[in-house]
Amino acid sequence: MNEKENVISFAGIKQMTKTEYYKCFKRPVDWKKAEAMICVVKHKFTNGKVPLVCIPYRKKIVALKTYKEEVKKELAPKFFLVASTQMVKQSNGKTALEITPLKGAANIKSDVIALFQKMKMEVVLKDGVPDNNNIPDPKKKTIDKKETSPVSPKQAEQQQLVQQFKDIVKRVKPELKKIGEIIQNINTNKITPQDIEYANATFLKINQALKIYQQLPTKLKNTFVDIKNKLNIAEIKVEKIKTALIKVDSSDPQIMESQVDSIDNEINKLLASLGLTLEEAIQTS
Repeated sequence: MNEKENVISFAGIKQMTKTEYYKCFKRPVDWKKAEAMICVVKHKFTNGKVPLVCIPYRKKIVALKTYKEEVKKELAPKFFLVASTQMVKQSNGKTALEITPLKGAANIKSDVIALFQKMKMEVVLKDGVPDNNNIPDPKKKTIDKKETSPVSPKQAEQQQLVQQFKDIVKRVKPELKKIGEIIQNINTNKITPQDIEYANATFLKINQALKIYQQLPTKLKNTFVDIKNKLNIAEIKVEKIKTALIKVDSSDPQIMESQVDSIDNEINKLLASLGLTLEEAIQTS
């Protein structure tokens, strides 16, 4: 063993004799620089059992890592205690090793005083209930949670506009599909006033969606620009369809047939250009 280094470790004490342990333990410099320690009660060395073993760690994070990866897997909480340590000056002017329990449930109160008396070091065991539930992971860095900033009236208004835009576009898609049903009425010469009203209503909803889009700030406009372009196409085509519907009541069969073909063509183009694309755009925005 190299006496210039602290050779005590949780894994190492299993192969040590009592004499070897106490020789390594009685190094005041290690305890003065320690941030934490791991205590094991009723430990059995290769040549016998002792009431208490304390292992110093210069870094608390290393002690917690050892606890997480080794100690808690091998020992029940009543047989160990992980504690933070620091040298403190007492009211009588003397320094002492202050011990604050962190993990485990071992009762070391009487034995720890006797153990540290072997190198004439006083200890102060602070009262504290170890937290055995919230175990920090030494490998993970602590990230401070940022407080959520309150939403300003302007931001709230923008959020409301975005939601309105998404809602109306979602309603437009199934209505565009339903316009396809009007084609069947045209083919069977069963156009009704409701068909014309429906086309008009769909056109107005597309127009309303575009008006809401214009109210969005530039950054949000860029987010929804693809949807806006598709709405522009839909607006032009639905307007052509609703205009053509009004002319379908012509008594001239040739004119009527021409109008039907024109509407049918426009519907197919419209559904092909929008289809699922519009829905996908909304879902990914």
